[in-house]
Amino acid sequence: MKKIMAVLIMALFLVSLVSTSVFAEDNETDLDNGHDLKLDKEARKNLKEDAKKLRDEVKDRRDELKDALKDARDKFKEARGNFVAEKGKLKERAQEIKAQCGNNSSEDCKKIKEDFAMNEVKPHLLNAIDTIQDALEKKKARLNELLAMNVSASAKESIEADISEIDTKISGLADLRAKVESAKTKEDIKQVAKEIRNEWKDVREHLEIYRENVMSHRFSFVIKRSESLEKRLEKVLAKLQAKNISVADLETQVNSFNTHIAKAKGLVAQGNAKLEEAKTTHDKETLKAAHEFLVQAHAELKAAHENLKNIVKGLKTKVKADAEVDVDSELSVDADANAGVA
Repeated sequence: MKKIMAVLIMALFLVSLVSTSVFAEDNETDLDNGHDLKLDKEARKNLKEDAKKLRDEVKDRRDELKDALKDARDKFKEARGNFVAEKGKLKERAQEIKAQCGNNSSEDCKKIKEDFAMNEVKPHLLNAIDTIQDALEKKKARLNELLAMNVSASAKESIEADISEIDTKISGLADLRAKVESAKTKEDIKQVAKEIRNEWKDVREHLEIYRENVMSHRFSFVIKRSESLEKRLEKVLAKLQAKNISVADLETQVNSFNTHIAKAKGLVAQGNAKLEEAKTTHDKETLKAAHEFLVQAHAELKAAHENLKNIVKGLKTKVKADAEVDVDSELSVDADANAGVA
């Protein structure tokens, strides 16, 4: 996805450069005098500086979100590792107690079991809650990163709803934590352990839905930008043809690009329909079907990405002789500023 988005934005920027280049001669011919030309150059310089400033600000914000996501991932990885290790030890200890006491109801065995519940199971339950919360925080960081992108109003509303739902679940975990900490007996521990298991089952189901939502929103973002790019590419090819520059090779790539984007759009729509159904029915097979549609959409976007690389390469070659367009320097700056979009 990162490569697809980076090349897409590179292409968008390149198209704008080519468009300026194609009609540069006509624009200068229409000017009445050198003063107008100077103002035009100054205006373009200011616009370029403003655009760079905006790109830098956006990049800084995205870098912050990427760092937050990395921190959340690292924290979850560490918490899950600790939880799994402790779970293994706890299981071994439980087997030792079973072998030692079995159904023995002596006071000594009652005390051993009670101590096990309060001194070993109780801390493990607190670790379990931490692990669940870290999983939710990781997904929240991913959604916040996505929210920083220029997504549609409906996508923004959906993402914000998911974040709000995650916050609610995190608050619920605080209540479970309080129950664990206030537990006084083995029976208290057994009851709250059951609640934690049920909560994890619910959270795991929602995490799967959040994952598909993230895929859907990302792909929809790429498709939206790609559809805009389609129209601009058509205009650029027409302008190049007007200057007697052959574009037959690029037309083939552009047509293939358009076809893959159209297929991806249809697959994302089908995936979204299944996803909405899964949210209501909680059916795993329906959610699996949604995932499969999105995987197919990803394959189409990857194919479009290959077309786009060829288009970018071809456009760079065709405008290379134009001294007014420094494609390499302008393109590299824009690519660096936008490489972390997806």
